[in-house]
Amino acid sequence: MKKGLYLICSLIIFILALFTITPFYAVKSEEENLFIDGGFDDGNTTGRLTKVHTINCWQVLGFSIQKSGDSYYIKTSLDSFHSLTPNNTISLTAGVYKLSFDASLNGNADISLKEDLAVYVSETISGQGDFATYEFSFTLEESKNYGFTFFVSGFDGEVSIDNMGLYYLGEATTEREPETFDGENITTEWGASIRAYGTESGLRFKGRVNKAFFDGLATNYPDIQAGIIITPTDFLSDCDFTVSALTSAKAVQICTVSRWNNEQTVDTDNYYGFNCAIVNILPYNIDRRFSARSFVRFTENGHVKYIYGDYVEADNARSVKYVAEQALKESEKYAPYQIEAMNYFLDTIYYPEATSIVAADGGFTLQYSGITGYFVLDYDRQTYTVSVNSFKVNGTAANFSQGIILLSESADIEISFSVSAAEPISDCPVQGKIYRNR
Repeated sequence: MKKGLYLICSLIIFILALFTITPFYAVKSEEENLFIDGGFDDGNTTGRLTKVHTINCWQVLGFSIQKSGDSYYIKTSLDSFHSLTPNNTISLTAGVYKLSFDASLNGNADISLKEDLAVYVSETISGQGDFATYEFSFTLEESKNYGFTFFVSGFDGEVSIDNMGLYYLGEATTEREPETFDGENITTEWGASIRAYGTESGLRFKGRVNKAFFDGLATNYPDIQAGIIITPTDFLSDCDFTVSALTSAKAVQICTVSRWNNEQTVDTDNYYGFNCAIVNILPYNIDRRFSARSFVRFTENGHVKYIYGDYVEADNARSVKYVAEQALKESEKYAPYQIEAMNYFLDTIYYPEATSIVAADGGFTLQYSGITGYFVLDYDRQTYTVSVNSFKVNGTAANFSQGIILLSESADIEISFSVSAAEPISDCPVQGKIYRNR
């Protein structure tokens, strides 16, 4: 139930949108959790015949403490009031923060993060029965000790909570200096590669910064760092590729490096080279393109300043699927463990064959049998507009409003939709696509 993540370098994710199980909002990494024992690991079990579980670092109301193997989690036990409160207040500086937690529920639930009358997060989450990660961002306007309480209400059935996290994302956007650009001294290298490291494999980008340029800044700004910002390429259709723009409207991963990848040859190379990668990529992001842009940053007059290198989409945007496919065309260059990682990613996606395709009233009805994994519809979104009219799982209406549904067990699907296009169509231009749930 615990989700161990491998920290490649110092990662910070700035998120100002809901990241749940939609195919368009999901980037995961790991930062320092400001909640003590956010994974509920510090639990106790007492009693011989009747086991009683307790958690040391949290005040728990309306939940019971459950144990799975060596791990603990929280589960609703009353029908009225449900809350989780850290035993101690937390000293926090003003800035942007992220609330993150894993939840298992069927249907919807209202969640909130409050302190007395102040409400920092108030949202509705939806689930299909399995644990999924939910993340929300908020801004604290002042530095002080905070005593948060997390509430769950307005649900049917049961809600389980695990891996409760509070993460500092950075100073508020309004405190950030305007970005500047330097494509001569700061470079994002062409393309991307697969990082092959077992289950922690991912998509790796590379950058470099001119040594004399970086050393010159370092003499005046001792906190200077180099790194790469990474964001889904589709976010950039209506948003500038800068930290300020993306933190205000979308999301961005900021990766700052702790060592150079050319440490032995820096003096002769005349540049510092570095790697940054996205790991623990969710299945439905395997064929999604991510864009990368190198930067250096430092604090000047109390404000964080970014200097960016150039960004060219054709050169600096890639998907895991594309990179793996291209690499396997020259498989003789790679070790078996690298090929295994590439095939793992490619095997995540497949297109099931429809058992029935019926055209009616400007649309179609598709049926699939024995489906498991994340189900989505795949079609040319530049050419067609698709509106789903009904969606059934094993003959029962199901929620497909997010455009994706997780089928944990083998199921039969029926989906009816209308299709709008500039030209008349006779054959169905839509097919189902599955991302294996791994």
